[in-house]
Amino acid sequence: MAGIEEQAKSLNIKAVIVSLIVSSFGFVAALFWRDAIKELIAKLVPEGQGIAYSFGAAIAVTIIAVIAIYFVANHLTRLDLQDVRELKKLKRIKEIKKLKRIKNLKRKKAQPVTA
Repeated sequence: MAGIEEQAKSLNIKAVIVSLIVSSFGFVAALFWRDAIKELIAKLVPEGQGIAYSFGAAIAVTIIAVIAIYFVANHLTRLDLQDVRELKKLKRIKEIKKLKRIKNLKRKKAQPVTA
């Protein structure tokens, strides 16, 4: 049970909700673009050849999407690595402070009490 509680604490709910909302708007925008591109292809392409142009457009859009996803994922990975480094630094600082407190307590115990 403790594992679930720890995971819930580490999960950033606000970031997840914002991500879902942004993704939803992106999906709706993509649907509108899909319709617009279909109408454009229907007007520009001669009758009977629409399927070839549709596949060409699908391949081009897929290539662009893969490149965009690669760059976004690469950027997010770099940000995650920076976050991990910062967390490690903070953890080290906390450990150093804890060690200093322990040393101070030991010094206080080792000093004779003068009355």
